[in-house]
Amino acid sequence: MDLAGLLEEHGDHLLRLCTLYLGDRSQAEDAVQDTFLRALRAWPGFRGDCAVETWLVRIAINVCKRQLRSPWRLLRAPQESLDSLRMEGRTTPWYGPYRPSRQNTGK
Repeated sequence: MDLAGLLEEHGDHLLRLCTLYLGDRSQAEDAVQDTFLRALRAWPGFRGDCAVETWLVRIAINVCKRQLRSPWRLLRAPQESLDSLRMEGRTTPWYGPYRPSRQNTGK
């Protein structure tokens, strides 16, 4: 199996499918990545009864359904509510593991 070839050939189609299914681009990217990981693991058992694209689409749909049922999806805050939490006067959001404005005093 040529994973790079499969990704090149079917990646965009699966990304569009997952984006439509989930309604969120970043979750769709995670779903496509999970789809290819599952396909890689299941490749030895692929019998070839259907086209590879059909098989990948079925895996992607199952991954999306699993994500939609996940309790973690219910806990995810909408972007609008996160935007309202930004600090006043801050132009760029902080994403790092430490706050660059604090000094490390070693205490």
